Order: sequence, then structure tokens, then C-alpha cells
Amino acid sequence: MISGESPIHTCPIDKADHDEIVWLAGLLEGEGAFVDAGNNKASGVVSLGSTDKDVMDRAISLMGGSLYHERCPGLLSRKLMWRCSISGYRARRVMEEILPYMGERRATRIIGLLSKPNWGFVDSHGGNPDGYRG
Repeated sequence: MISGESPIHTCPIDKADHDEIVWLAGLLEGEGAFVDAGNNKASGVVSLGSTDKDVMDRAISLMGGSLYHERCPGLLSRKLMWRCSISGYRARRVMEEILPYMGERRATRIIGLLSKPNWGFVDSHGGNPDGYRG
């Protein structure tokens, strides 16, 4: 976190131990996506999808966010695909914590997103420049 900045909310990743962070990094390396929110607010998004609900429940316990599902017509078994995404402060904190454990391609993407100024932090007036409200 940038010195002197404070989040509007805490993120579950702030309470995670080393093993949990490494587990989440491995999961996001294989199944996650790191994208620019594209909303002129310079915010990043972490999204994740899996057919394993228990895996998704564990990831959400570390990242925050909400779980939703959809049918995957391309899967022979027609399994449910569980999905979640986070943005703002939570996304920034997750990216900061997992960055040391990511492969080159994902690390480069995360560094690019983290280099965008001012998203995920409280501004000097108590508001959040990226509009995150919890």
C-alpha cells in the first residue's frame, strides 16, 4: 500500500497467511483474469471462474466479492460455471499480494494495472477515485 493512503474498506487478503496467498496466486495464474475496468476510472478487475464451487468459496474467502453461476453449454457435462470478480481496493490489494508469485505474462499485466494512478485508495477528501464503495 502507498504510504499515507488508506482504504475505504479492508480486504480479506489482508488477513491471509503466506500459504493462502500462494494458493490464491496459483489459482489466479491458471484460472483468473486481470483486466482494465475500461470505465475511465483507471480501475482494475480481478475475475475468476471454475466449475468447482468449493475452490471458488475458498477464493472468495480470500478476495471478497460475490459468487454467481451460469451453465456452460460447451461442457459435455453441462456443469455450472462459478464466477466472481472484484474491483477497486480489493482488486488492488489482491494484485499486490499475489504479484511476487505470478508468472511473467500475468505479472506484467498486473504491474501495468497497478501503475495506473489513484485507483483503490481514498483520496484527500475521503472519497474513492475509482468509485469503490464496498
